[in-house]
Amino acid sequence: MDDVTFGYVYEFGAGEEFLATREGAQLDGQEINAPEGDGLELVALEASKPERVVKAAEVLRDRAYRLRSPGSIAVDLCYVACGRFDGMITTRSCRSVDAAAGQLIARVAGATVDFGGAPLDEAPLDLSARYDLAAARTKNDLTVLREAQEAVYA
Repeated sequence: MDDVTFGYVYEFGAGEEFLATREGAQLDGQEINAPEGDGLELVALEASKPERVVKAAEVLRDRAYRLRSPGSIAVDLCYVACGRFDGMITTRSCRSVDAAAGQLIARVAGATVDFGGAPLDEAPLDLSARYDLAAARTKNDLTVLREAQEAVYA
């Protein structure tokens, strides 16, 4: 993932264009930065099975105010980048191609992105690569989200 130098995500529903190079991230041509966080108000949860959602939600009970499941890992990452979401997790491993552009946008904007504990330079881009992906505006919030993610597999 560290090899990604350009990221582009178009959000068709809102008609918005997110892009990033290593120098900065933009939304519709305007620079974006992940704002400082003060907890998890709104979290995106990419899930496929209700039992996984329940396990993650149990950990987030009293630690996050609202959950959303938009259905796009790339858009979730972009929304963390611009502060619309405080964080996001997947509840099953995602493909590298689903996260490549969005993770660059989020990281360059200042969010923290975690690839299941793998260091960024050891998270390959090949098509067979899969990650338990989590992202948040702060490292403390990322710790809570990783806890929720780990509960899914317990």
